Amino acid sequence: MPSPMEEKMKAMLALNARGGKEDPKPTAKEGAMVLADNPQGAGGETWEMVGQQELVPQQQRRSRNAGIHTIEIYYPQFYFDQVEMEEYDAAPERYGPTVIGKYTKGIGQIEGRFPSDDEDPISFAMTAVHRLLERMQEKGINETGNYMPDGRTLSPWNAIGRLDVGTESITDRSKSMKSFIMDLFERYANESNIEGVDQYNACYGGQAAGLCTLSWVESDRWDGRYGIAVATDISEAHPAFMAFAGAAATATLFYPDAPMSHHSQRASCVLHRFDFCKPVGWHDMAPITDGKYSVECYLDAGARRKGERSAPRKA
Repeated sequence: MPSPMEEKMKAMLALNARGGKEDPKPTAKEGAMVLADNPQGAGGETWEMVGQQELVPQQQRRSRNAGIHTIEIYYPQFYFDQVEMEEYDAAPERYGPTVIGKYTKGIGQIEGRFPSDDEDPISFAMTAVHRLLERMQEKGINETGNYMPDGRTLSPWNAIGRLDVGTESITDRSKSMKSFIMDLFERYANESNIEGVDQYNACYGGQAAGLCTLSWVESDRWDGRYGIAVATDISEAHPAFMAFAGAAATATLFYPDAPMSHHSQRASCVLHRFDFCKPVGWHDMAPITDGKYSVECYLDAGARRKGERSAPRKA
């Protein structure tokens, strides 16, 4: 028989999913198999049976106030000072004195980090995720017991249900970075049931990973565990643009009732352009860029989304 705490938690989740309204339908008997709610009104019928527990419709699994809970950051120990970079680039044989203040005041940079020869975006990501899970364990950041059907709190290495990785510098043309990070979960908890994969795109890869993880936590497919979005990269640069090199990784924890919940509107603009690219087989790891054209692309993207808000799509 379910414990009083389980009954109370299930009742609270059900009431929350119904917006505070009483459920007009009778509850299912123990062990019964009944038709689950299908709010979309299409796509076939869905049947559920949750052991000997009272039936909880799928839609009641949706989380509330999901967003960013914790962010772990990793960056290499080696760096160059951007004030010194400005002084170097201010030499007459490079860009001249007009560059003074461009990197520090104009772009807001203090340092540019770069890795040692035994680091790459995967090692960055693994370090950030490992530190994040260690922090969860040390600080007691674990509320899975509030959302598990049996009220059981999972261990940190079993408490992750989705892992998305965003980058613009893949290391393999088939094997995902996410699969490398999974070595940690297998090693510490023999865990392999974690959704997600890489999001590969310049600048937008990390953002896309975060939105995918957030959407999973907000969906009715969420299973009560945390989601992690990783953004990791080593930014190569042409010798003429060394001020724009860098290296770092973040691991962001997503969950309901987050200190930074996500309620704002969002829009995307994805177009076929060549202002920034890294062709396969190119002789240099640095990207091919067109800075002025990139600015035009950003302005065009903003104008497109603004136009759609003022003039909705035609039916």
